[in-house]
Amino acid sequence: MSSIVITGVSKGIGYEFLRQYSENPSNTVIGLVRNKAGTDEKVSEDPDLKTRSNIHILEADVTDYETLKTAAAETAKITNGTLDYLIGNAGLVSTFDAYYPLGDLGSQPEGLTKAARDLFDINVIGNIHLVNIFLPLLLKGQTKKVTIISSGLGDAEVTRQLDVDVQPLYSASKAAVNMIVAKFSAQYKEQGVLFLALSPGLVEVGHFSDATEKEKESLGRLAVKFLQYAPHFRGRITPEQSVTAMRSVIDDASIEKGNGVVQSASKSLTILGHAPVALGNVLVRLALASTTSSATAVLKALLAFSALHRYGVVTQAVELKISAIKALGSASATHCGTIEAMQHVAAGMLLSSFEIHQASCTSGEWTWYLDGVRYIIQAAGLDKLPYDRDLAVLLDWVYYNDVLARFSLRHYHPENLDKSARVLACDLPTSALHTTVFDVRITPSTAPSPMMPLVSLLSEVCDAFSAPIKALATSEHADDHRNFVKVLEWKIRSTKVSEFSQGSADSLLFAELFQLALLVYLNRASENLLKQGPKVKKYIDGAFSIIARMDVCHRMFPLFVFGCEARSDEQRAAILDIASRSEKDVAARSFNHFRLLLQAIWAQDDLCEGELNYWDKLTRVINFQLFTNLKMHVKSLTLAIAALGFFGEASAFCNWNRKTIGDCCYRDNAARVRQGLFTEFPIGDICPEAHLATCGDADCCTWGTGVGRNCTK
Repeated sequence: MSSIVITGVSKGIGYEFLRQYSENPSNTVIGLVRNKAGTDEKVSEDPDLKTRSNIHILEADVTDYETLKTAAAETAKITNGTLDYLIGNAGLVSTFDAYYPLGDLGSQPEGLTKAARDLFDINVIGNIHLVNIFLPLLLKGQTKKVTIISSGLGDAEVTRQLDVDVQPLYSASKAAVNMIVAKFSAQYKEQGVLFLALSPGLVEVGHFSDATEKEKESLGRLAVKFLQYAPHFRGRITPEQSVTAMRSVIDDASIEKGNGVVQSASKSLTILGHAPVALGNVLVRLALASTTSSATAVLKALLAFSALHRYGVVTQAVELKISAIKALGSASATHCGTIEAMQHVAAGMLLSSFEIHQASCTSGEWTWYLDGVRYIIQAAGLDKLPYDRDLAVLLDWVYYNDVLARFSLRHYHPENLDKSARVLACDLPTSALHTTVFDVRITPSTAPSPMMPLVSLLSEVCDAFSAPIKALATSEHADDHRNFVKVLEWKIRSTKVSEFSQGSADSLLFAELFQLALLVYLNRASENLLKQGPKVKKYIDGAFSIIARMDVCHRMFPLFVFGCEARSDEQRAAILDIASRSEKDVAARSFNHFRLLLQAIWAQDDLCEGELNYWDKLTRVINFQLFTNLKMHVKSLTLAIAALGFFGEASAFCNWNRKTIGDCCYRDNAARVRQGLFTEFPIGDICPEAHLATCGDADCCTWGTGVGRNCTK
């Protein structure tokens, strides 16, 4: 049972908080309002709320200290002296400054002074009193969470980037709210109290309903700036949508896990043996450890990856990535101690993760960052230092990605492509053709890490087949190689995966699947050197049985191995189904290239009467798909650069690396609907006229729907 106190429950967001939290009859929900009689009447007439005995309405005004003290005393009687959640929703939105910048308000000094005082009395001082008065109850509670409703307008960085000059007094009050939340957190974090400042979004609660046409134009310009900053922005949302989203953040947040988009994004970082959230916490600590250039690089890279994870390849994510690279460049000219070296590693790995998380025109650069990280570890001797928990997580993160990189690049041989493919490769940037020479080997940390033994076995498998088996079979060491493969197969098979379960059935299933993938790949890559055909079939059948029992599988290696073994429609559907489910999870990244590779492999298998050479099949498919996809991204980048150069401000709405690329070329949303195009991001409703001024053709977006429908004019 949880006890919740919410201010400002008479309407809007506060009333929705009251409604949602009281749905659970075991909760005790206390609403604070200035007009108790009016709110009691509203609740009694609400068919959903009138029968809920767990709702208590108390009279209090956040600007009246004594009424807050009285409400706290009455709350203590209701909850037996404890409190779990405190939600400071009461606030003021002033119409005085809603549509005008500070310079325009200067001619009304009395009105400006009064509006500023009212805003700070309610939004800032009122919330300070609220927290101080209810804190003794919170300290005796179980959950200990305080949420103060803030606003994106209180973010100074957003104001600078978008040149938002309206609502200056309101914005200043919300910036102050963010600061008092941070100060309260600094004081009470050690006592287990979590403080959150949440932006509810642009919620339709009746504000600005009396705006004039001129004032509405001012709001419209502000909406355009928001869309430029975040192309996912869809306009106003309902209180229900807002509160549902905020509750998911409040419920999931904890002092141990941290909170926000950074924590959400960290779940998709590719690591085994450690919880991705634990890695995220390490990255946050490194980012905030100092104000040096290397710490700034970690912070910017972390924010860039978080923006990419949440919004896709948008301007904000790319700008943050560039800032991280510049900070790394500055850091390279300064002293590099252990902490600085760890920060270099963290920033480099985040930039590498940025490139592989979602396909873009720079995705081929991921090996560059991985190269740099390996050399930093060696040069700084990080792998030789005494055990440190944070360093161990970093080293194991690098090790896992290093092993997977060696697995992937083993099949990357552009010299084996036919002439047409080599000609295609000549058009690509050097970053796309970069191959890594793995002359610096990374080893795992000494931390007792689940799953790391299997990753080490994958590393040994990569070493066993650094060249096709045909070349190895004709060498003078063929017998030694066969014995090595036999021993390696025994080591994989005898590994007790039950030790890697991490206490959950899902982790045990994944460990079993990973082990079977190693066994199958070892036998396939060795061209059945050990003559274990019946065993391999048993492994494959067992793997598909495990896949049928798994909800998601965030790591693609085992799915790719068994996707290559899928012969029937049922098996292929099982692979695609789990990939689709996994991709929707917050911990996953894009599976697009995974699907493209499997579809190409399945086409090869279906067109061949006999059995294709396993090594050659994977090598040719991986190389061909690599060049085809990179060529596509180069064209996308070229057109995007052209848009940025010639379409001016309007081009900011052409979100060129999402599935709605080119929507700005259509006059209205109805036109896109008639043509069967995506409507998830109604970008074209804002910028077509500016685009048409340079293009002259409303139907110019004709480049294939699977690629992005970029403007071809």
